[in-house]
Amino acid sequence: DAENNLIDAYSRKKLDHDRLAQFESHYLASPLRRDRVRFGAAWQNLNDETGNAVNPESFSGEAKDHRSLSNWLTIRPPWVWASAFAVLVLLLVVTFLVVQNRRLDQQAAEVQTRYNELLRREQELQSQVASERIVAARAEQELARIRAERERIERQTDVPPPPPVDPVNPVIAVVLAAPLRGGSQQPSITIRPGSTTLSAKLELGIADFPAFQVELVEASSGRIIGQRGHLTAPGTGDRKTVTVSFPLSLLGPGKYLLRVSGLPPGAPVELVGDYPFRVVK
Repeated sequence: DAENNLIDAYSRKKLDHDRLAQFESHYLASPLRRDRVRFGAAWQNLNDETGNAVNPESFSGEAKDHRSLSNWLTIRPPWVWASAFAVLVLLLVVTFLVVQNRRLDQQAAEVQTRYNELLRREQELQSQVASERIVAARAEQELARIRAERERIERQTDVPPPPPVDPVNPVIAVVLAAPLRGGSQQPSITIRPGSTTLSAKLELGIADFPAFQVELVEASSGRIIGQRGHLTAPGTGDRKTVTVSFPLSLLGPGKYLLRVSGLPPGAPVELVGDYPFRVVK
């Protein structure tokens, strides 16, 4: 109220000389205060019929000095700051969207590249499968031709048909006695068509080990072609036996032996004996 009364008094030219000098040198030094005084003077000119109010531009000479940047920032209305803040937020949002868009474009390019690679690999596999199907079809045709030719020859000549396959009993089981010192016995094992596995039951005699190892050895070359380890031997005394199996695909016509070794705990293996046999197809 005191400030408004002071402005009104200045606008009506009712300030004495000292107060007028102080008002113009101190109060009018602020741009914001000068704006208030202009408004007050204009208001008084509208309402004062005598026209004795101060002209709003009368103090715009020396009192109206150059405004610094700080004064300009001080007198800005709030909506200017709100607008500046909104522009800043908009710039940040636009920057984020640009970066996000570039990242999504990069990911899309990587996905497209991976898709193209998968498509190319799929086409290669399809071509390979088609080629294999063509080869398989040709092989089936050749097999059918060979069978038909063989059957024709069998009908025209006295060639006996091949022995039938025994699908019920594909395992050949044999029992090999404990080897005798100086013995030369070599039992023969006949492999029938359709047989797939050789199962041998080996009599160990007085061998006493917690576990055994059996190797299938080609007698002519001494080459080991099969091995089974950690086999147990049920039975007591000299009636212990160990059973071992090998696929017949390892065997051809010829002489072989099954070499049995004991596995003592924490010690090297000890030879128990060799079980020779002969294979006939």
